[in-house]
Amino acid sequence: MTVAAAAYESLIQFLYRAPIGLVQTTLEGDIEMINPMSANLLMPLSCDGSLNNLFTALQAVAPQLRQMAAAADQSSGIVCESLRIPLHGAGGGAAAPQILSFSLLKLNESQLMAVIIDATLEVQQEQEMLTRQLGAAARLDKLTRMPNRVVVLESLRVAMART
Repeated sequence: MTVAAAAYESLIQFLYRAPIGLVQTTLEGDIEMINPMSANLLMPLSCDGSLNNLFTALQAVAPQLRQMAAAADQSSGIVCESLRIPLHGAGGGAAAPQILSFSLLKLNESQLMAVIIDATLEVQQEQEMLTRQLGAAARLDKLTRMPNRVVVLESLRVAMART
């Protein structure tokens, strides 16, 4: 085995075991290579239980992907990056992915590479952070940046409860 062939084989083994979903397809979406993580994330979305075509598998949750890939006029480059795909009722139980992060890269004139990640936890953390920030912002006067009436009343209640 040549050095190049060994390097290619090592790359394929890495991609097969990668903790993210990777799918190589034709420009029409026909799947040429898929790793187990992608299969696990995409299988619940497939209406007929097959993963022959990426765009067909994602049609119900991201119908725009086929058009985005076709509209990519450059010979290679990013088609879409970190597109959030909500999976309303598509998966199994509570541990099933609720939101996928999907990126699509045009490798050449005839091939695409998709990266699929379960972004459920990331989105939940973002929502919790935004909730905390909104809660903190709701307690400050926008103009003076001082505590607003709600905070003053809470402070008075606490002080009166102590006496």
